[in-house]
Amino acid sequence: MTIGKGVSLHLSTVMVYRWPELLTGGVLMVLMQLMGNSNTANLSDITSNTADLSDITSNTADLSEITSNTADLSEITSNTADLSDITSNTADLSDITSNTADLSDIISNTADLSDITSNTADLSDITSNTADLSDITSNTADLSDITSNTADLSDIISNTADLSEITSNTADLSEITSNTADLSDITSNTADLSDITSNTADLSDITSNTADLSDIISNTADLSDITSNTADLSDITSNTADLSDITSNTADLSEIISNTADLSDITSNTADLSDITSNTADLSDITSNTADLSEITSNTADLSDITSNTADLSDITSNTADLSEITSNTADLSDITSNTADLSEITSNTADLSEITSNTADLSDIISNTADLSDITSNIANLRASLLVP
Repeated sequence: MTIGKGVSLHLSTVMVYRWPELLTGGVLMVLMQLMGNSNTANLSDITSNTADLSDITSNTADLSEITSNTADLSEITSNTADLSDITSNTADLSDITSNTADLSDIISNTADLSDITSNTADLSDITSNTADLSDITSNTADLSDITSNTADLSDIISNTADLSEITSNTADLSEITSNTADLSDITSNTADLSDITSNTADLSDITSNTADLSDIISNTADLSDITSNTADLSDITSNTADLSDITSNTADLSEIISNTADLSDITSNTADLSDITSNTADLSDITSNTADLSEITSNTADLSDITSNTADLSDITSNTADLSEITSNTADLSDITSNTADLSEITSNTADLSEITSNTADLSDIISNTADLSDITSNIANLRASLLVP
């Protein structure tokens, strides 16, 4: 090669005298690349337990971005319109029930309701073992306070159907109680409903201290902290039965009432539960306007990813059964009401809520296995930055 004014210099000569500097520069570039990656770990290691980080972040964005668009719960409800709009993007309950197995499995594990009623415990016996409802609710809050921050019940009702419209088709409450025993008789042993609400805080107090979901977690700690202040859920349910299990399997009373005769007609004629369900239509019909849960989760990460470290939902629901199976094996409502049965008998065969939660793990366990999205994105940012180092 020629340098300057015709001075020749062979390339081999340059390589002989300058190779130490070239080698040092190469080593420094490799070390800088390795140091840039030291805080992010191997990308394949991160993604092996959490799914591809790029997929998670591309569909979910940072939690801060989710909350910035939704604000607190009151803002969610104001932007979502009535419940029909919310459910149109959610999921068809028929999809949920198709994966939950038959309710006949519930019956096989809990004994036939006729077996439950054979113990014919008086409602007064139930309340004597469960403690006054006011004791249970003393750590909770008044429903009116929850709704005050999430949208007034009147707002919800105005888009769904006025409560007065529901009751106009179901007969006056006084007609219900005239055949079933006066409500005052029921409440005389459990404490007046006004006493319950007077001792419980407003549910708005719950929401005012918890704000959006991220605030709920930060102020309440994991579920074990919640239950430690209200008494272990297993303690509540051991004497009373898991109210959430009862209500989740019985369908929404408002749906039953709207399609069936007056409650007074049910109790006076004591129609078989199968008659009630035949008039209410299949749950799949009720939920035909709701969307698939998979649509909700398609932007956040597949539920299967969340539940892979906790327990498959199908495992939780493998012992549940089809409502039609419950009604085919149960006695008339008149048999249920005449014998009632101690709710404690129901829960003795179904297992405490604590058993359910022990298999699903705390929310804190879910978070610890999936990593905070904000941590994931911060590591991705670091990784990208390190890859850009020349």
